[in-house]
Amino acid sequence: MSKTRKRAVKRTDISKLSDSSQYYRKKRKKERLLSQSFASLLEKLKGKISSVVGKLRAKARRDKKEVRRAVIGEEEIRQLKRTETRNTAVFSAVVVICALILIGSALLFSSGILNRKTRLSINDAGRVIEVETDRRFVKEILKDNHIEITAPDILVNAPDEAVTEGMVIEIKRAFPVVINRGRNRTVIYMVAGTVRDALDIAGIELKDVDQVFPSLNEFISGGSEITLVITEKKYETEYIKIPYGTKYIKHKKGKKTEKEESEGMEGIEKITYLVTYVNDVPTEKKIVQRETIIEPVDEIRYK
Repeated sequence: MSKTRKRAVKRTDISKLSDSSQYYRKKRKKERLLSQSFASLLEKLKGKISSVVGKLRAKARRDKKEVRRAVIGEEEIRQLKRTETRNTAVFSAVVVICALILIGSALLFSSGILNRKTRLSINDAGRVIEVETDRRFVKEILKDNHIEITAPDILVNAPDEAVTEGMVIEIKRAFPVVINRGRNRTVIYMVAGTVRDALDIAGIELKDVDQVFPSLNEFISGGSEITLVITEKKYETEYIKIPYGTKYIKHKKGKKTEKEESEGMEGIEKITYLVTYVNDVPTEKKIVQRETIIEPVDEIRYK
């Protein structure tokens, strides 16, 4: 190889070495800058961590002082911790149970078990209504079917009774019953019973001498009429006047004087009767006692 070529090769190697050294210098410079930035960042983080730790230590000291001021014993603290643990366990159990209930309900609804409709019938005083419903209680079914029950109507089932398949909701409607007592008419309402029950509702008490048609133990229905024959006996008093008479006295001629004559005065007599009433109409009247309260005084006259 010629000297000229050797020199050219040497120059080329030197230029390559120069470029490589520049590259490594730039690389080391970048690494220094990165390490400086990282160190600066670490210092900042260290400062922030130190600040946070300082705040936490200060808060811990304050909390410690507050605990000391509260004078809570170690046993009380353990008791509070046990209570807190127990409450947490109970709360967790309740949450789990509620979740299970919700899941079970969702499964039941999706399977159609809970929303299945129930078939039943309503017997409203002989008028039967077939019902298919998803309601749960009797009162809800009556409301849906616009059925009202007012006194003295009777709902045989309880309003809060649960609905079951094939059940019968029975309603007894009150019917009018007329009670005749002479000219007086009384109308009452009842759902069932005998003549005696109707008289009890009307507040009528019978005595041994009274009569009733039909008989007391006979069952009655709507539109029935009851006839009463009520016999009553009462004592009544009457005061009457007793007329006075005239008494004539003979006198001697020439000795008549007006002062010797006197006016008469009527008396008063008390009479007691026993009066029998049938349906408030008097049918018999007997005198049981007579008593003179004031005797009459005759008038005196001269002949």
